[in-house]
Amino acid sequence: ISACEKGGGKYTETALSLLDEAKSVGIKLDVKIYSAATSACEKGGAKYTETALSLLAQMREERIRPDVRSYSSVISACEKGGAKYSDPALSLFHEMKKAGVNPSDATYTAITKALYDSKRYSEALNLAKEAAGLGLKERPFRINVSMESGLPKW
Repeated sequence: ISACEKGGGKYTETALSLLDEAKSVGIKLDVKIYSAATSACEKGGAKYTETALSLLAQMREERIRPDVRSYSSVISACEKGGAKYSDPALSLFHEMKKAGVNPSDATYTAITKALYDSKRYSEALNLAKEAAGLGLKERPFRINVSMESGLPKW
């Protein structure tokens, strides 16, 4: 599953098939396996957003504690899914912090972009400032406030 995830979106279906096969033969799934599967969904794009959310729900049902990689990949899948997934993305972001899982650069990038793309500029800017305040330096995003329009520009 991890190899499929690393191969990008063209192997998402293979990763999900392997996950189903592992379940059917009784392999005990753990956070690493689920995280690789959610990451494969994220790399697969918008059509796998619901699948990523479903995998996170399965983790909870099986009492497997999501880690930063699982949360980040599902939040990123939500960002790729479009504006209708900005609320689930933000809920997951708050859930992970409440669970004591520290968001990474990738998490802040995904949630900020999800909010920005949903025209939730103020929330996106606040999270970008929060990330900067935490000293996260490798963020591949930047939000600038335009003095003319007052709206952030990606």
